[in-house]
Amino acid sequence: MDSNQSSSERKGFIPPEPDEVRKLILALETAPRDISIHRSLGLLRWQRRELTEALIEFRKIFQIDNSNIESNFAIAAIYLERGMRQKTFEQLFSIAFREEFLEHHGEPFDLRRLERRFKDFPTPYDSIDWIELFTGLEKDFKVNEEYKRVALNEGNLSLTHKNYDKAIRIFTLLCVIEPRNSFVRLCLASSLSARRKDRAAELEFNEAILLEPKNPAGYKGLALIRARRGEIEKARETFEQVLMLDPEDPDARR
Repeated sequence: MDSNQSSSERKGFIPPEPDEVRKLILALETAPRDISIHRSLGLLRWQRRELTEALIEFRKIFQIDNSNIESNFAIAAIYLERGMRQKTFEQLFSIAFREEFLEHHGEPFDLRRLERRFKDFPTPYDSIDWIELFTGLEKDFKVNEEYKRVALNEGNLSLTHKNYDKAIRIFTLLCVIEPRNSFVRLCLASSLSARRKDRAAELEFNEAILLEPKNPAGYKGLALIRARRGEIEKARETFEQVLMLDPEDPDARR
């Protein structure tokens, strides 16, 4: 250890953020959904090799606007830099699928149009050949309907075996791939609920209800969360909605 280090540094003292970073963090306190601030902070973190912190900022952009191509490619590039090849693949896969650049009959995705939108993004990886990378990843991770089928089976198995964190990751990816698939949305909501992530689960159950309003499963999931929280009146009202759609549901009747 360097003898010139202060005792606070030797004890694991974390030096203060540089002025640029601190200003951006303060700016986010008054404008937490400002994508341009998250973008600037993410890039600054990335340039400083703070990859985890950079990833957090680009994920926040994705949460605010999941169609933001720059942030999606940035997330993929950071995964790549960290050696997380499957995560890189999944991110590129979700970008391509969300933007409907999938050719029919199991042909490869066409990322070229998306790639052009990333060219001017000033990251350490702005010269990466995304097409070559994706083609290489395809050899390891097959891209077609079979991939979705396997992912769905794996997600259901994870849920059955109470591996909720894995189930959440898989169903989140599938929701990105097929945002209007109410069954997948219900699977994600159920996984979140089982993990006691109630607020996130409520959002997903509500989304499933919007997608398929006559399916009692979404209302039932909401009712169970409300009952668990002790919101008895709200739970009763929601169970009544379940009974309107499925008069024989045993949980709702109880």
